[in-house]
Amino acid sequence: MPKIDVQLSDLQKLIGEKIVGERLEYLLDQCKAEIDSLDEATGEMSVELRDTNRPDLWSVEGLARQIRFLIGTGKIGYDFFDATPTCQVVVDESAREIRPFVSAFICRGVKMTDASLRAIVQTQEKLTENFGRHRQSIAIGVYRIAKIKMPVHFQAVERDARSFVPLGMEESLNLGEILEKHPKGRQYAWIVKDLPRVPLLTDDAGLILSMPPIINSRTLGEVQVGDSELFIEGTGLNQRTLLIAMNIMAADLADRGGQIERVETVYPYDTPLGKSVPTPFHLNETVAFPATLAGRMLGIKSDAAEIAEDLAHYGCAAEVTDNRLKVTCPPYRCDYMHAVDAIEDVGIVRGYDKFDATMPTCFTVGELTEETRIEDKVRDLMIGFGCEELICNILCSPENLLEKMCRSADSAIVRIANPMLQYYSAARDVVLPSLLAVESASSTAVYPHRMFEAGQVAVHDAAANSGSRTETHVAAMLAGKEVTFSDVHGIVELLIYYMNHKYVLAETDHPSFIPGRCGQIVVDGEPAGVIGELHPQVLANWDIQMPAAAFELNLSAFRRTVE
Repeated sequence: MPKIDVQLSDLQKLIGEKIVGERLEYLLDQCKAEIDSLDEATGEMSVELRDTNRPDLWSVEGLARQIRFLIGTGKIGYDFFDATPTCQVVVDESAREIRPFVSAFICRGVKMTDASLRAIVQTQEKLTENFGRHRQSIAIGVYRIAKIKMPVHFQAVERDARSFVPLGMEESLNLGEILEKHPKGRQYAWIVKDLPRVPLLTDDAGLILSMPPIINSRTLGEVQVGDSELFIEGTGLNQRTLLIAMNIMAADLADRGGQIERVETVYPYDTPLGKSVPTPFHLNETVAFPATLAGRMLGIKSDAAEIAEDLAHYGCAAEVTDNRLKVTCPPYRCDYMHAVDAIEDVGIVRGYDKFDATMPTCFTVGELTEETRIEDKVRDLMIGFGCEELICNILCSPENLLEKMCRSADSAIVRIANPMLQYYSAARDVVLPSLLAVESASSTAVYPHRMFEAGQVAVHDAAANSGSRTETHVAAMLAGKEVTFSDVHGIVELLIYYMNHKYVLAETDHPSFIPGRCGQIVVDGEPAGVIGELHPQVLANWDIQMPAAAFELNLSAFRRTVE
């Protein structure tokens, strides 16, 4: 979980009240945070956040903002989200395939002190490292605006096309040399190593601001104590995620008294939000639900007006109509996906320690479901066959499911509407990519490798109520110099035999397997899975050097047969 360093006096100043001791601990708990350590002498405090869904709380400004709402002094909304942009960032067509999204805003009137500068740099780092996948999906730069001539330009250029003096150095280096010689260049070179060109931000006079997501220019990008006029930009691979991060930065600076000016980004190509996108940008995320739902889930009175008041104490605006609520998430938050998320906020505001305990009124005896018994037996058998069990995330990247498996990019998969990270933006519909991801990181382990996982997948199904259905699959993969189709076929035959079923293999083609060395597993006359030797291109995509064979089987084929 994220940890942030907080100066207690700075937090108290931002709250507007000197809160200490148990009351501070209680309020931080309502912000899903806790004090990890506190130096009473210096006021230096380490705070651990217990929720990765709230990046707006990964800063002293964010914690203070949430506490102000809880104690009744918070103000919903920021005027600058409706202001007219004062200048532009102009995007060149060359950025489309390299790093397609950029946004920016201007902050005036906040004189940087040592505490505020450290806080803003910490927020920048937490957002780019945790929320931005180590700068890959989000990178943020802060600059002194005095020397910048508007508009700013964003483009992709050759590695030897331009040179500048990067932060922390005295000599001018070209872009390729920065990637090789500068500490940050070496640390983040992996992000751009496979790109034909690299991103570059310049002002209208041609002066370089930075090579995002690597390093700022020393000339324009070195903010110091005493600076009061800043230009903040962000670049990334996901437009929505980038805008949320920039909204957080803008709200944090505004809470320190800054005057925020919107900057318009002008694209030569279409984006999900159009060709002209101002920042900060209000995403206007809402959820609607009847007050009775909150009453039933929390065991409280289902009075819509009272629930709306509770939500206001957590920074959310709620409209009430006929005992129904329409709740709008603040623009610096991104965690509202369902009515349950808003109802959770109601429970936090009321305090879970304030709810009356209710004892069970009846006694029931639990038992395993048929699906669980099947999974348990399959796991026992696979371990008995000498395979090592893995437990992987059901969420993964679309690239892992499609491109790396040589499947069509148009294949229907379940995608997450508002992912926190691009890497977790889809639900897997097969288990095999999870095994390949582990194998790609296991080249130093002694071969042969024998691994399996029995886990859930989400299969796109337009006929289902939610647009998808959940299945449980078992997948196994063998990797090694001598591994062939026969090795994995032997495991399938034993598995199905001990599950008391009969099967045949039918000829089939599958893009992830070698043609002619792939078969469809048909259990009791119904297609149930696939088996074969993995295609060399799939192995190359995952950087796997050894031959590999695998199978994947839908465990629904074994229902009503497990003793």
